[in-house]
Amino acid sequence: AVVSTQSTGREDDNSTRKAHWSYQLPGEGRELVRVCQAFFLATLGYTSDKVIVNLTSRRDLKDGRGRHKPKHALPDSVKEEVLQHVQSIDWDARGVKMSGKYEEFLQGHPGIKISYETYRKIVAEHKKNS
Repeated sequence: AVVSTQSTGREDDNSTRKAHWSYQLPGEGRELVRVCQAFFLATLGYTSDKVIVNLTSRRDLKDGRGRHKPKHALPDSVKEEVLQHVQSIDWDARGVKMSGKYEEFLQGHPGIKISYETYRKIVAEHKKNS
């Protein structure tokens, strides 16, 4: 079974269709016989040409499920603000409490809403990397 694209021969720049599909199956004597799409798909047991299109496609067909950023994810700009605040703190100083620094951050950045848990995760990540 052979599936190929053939040029439509249209040189017009306004035409959106530059090629069409050609379907061929081996006939008697092993020569390829051109057949219609419906016969080609029925012979191979397909009900849709989706499989053929995906197999002959030149684009990357990786599974994209779960690859999007969650809607509730912290924007990178907010994370940078928190990280700058965290880097400015001397964590080795005596009496430094994370809850106090969290409150300090919220007061200094009233437009930013961030949970204490997220703040703690950024602090832990900073301490691990430094």
